[in-house]
Amino acid sequence: MGKRTESNAERMFMKNISAFVREKRLEKKKTQSFVADWLNVTFQQIQKYEKNSNDLGLWNFVVYCKKFDVNPGMVISQALDNMYLPEQLIEEGKIQVTTVTSKEIANDPTHRLDAKYWIDKKSEIKKGKPVDIFEIDKKQND
Repeated sequence: MGKRTESNAERMFMKNISAFVREKRLEKKKTQSFVADWLNVTFQQIQKYEKNSNDLGLWNFVVYCKKFDVNPGMVISQALDNMYLPEQLIEEGKIQVTTVTSKEIANDPTHRLDAKYWIDKKSEIKKGKPVDIFEIDKKQND
């Protein structure tokens, strides 16, 4: 049986999970060694998780989330929704990001919360519509 190849969507998802692992550790001001003790791994392994060199196993992912009091399902959902966006996609113009304040939403007559509406509204120069990472995989595999 040959080596399994990763899809773009899978790579993107795992990069987003890796970004979460690093961001949460830094947010809580914990060292890699401290987190490694929780997961019963070496600090080098934590480095590899954060750099997306190695996959964080499902059990360790759940333990990590629980230790930081985060719902693992929410992290997975955010990773799928690209809440942790790789800078390269932004720079390449494949995805667009904008920030909106609650005041802007409250003052908008539509009170819409969907990202596309606000990206279109705030973008003076449109580089194209945001890309669905699962659509990229479909096109490459056809």
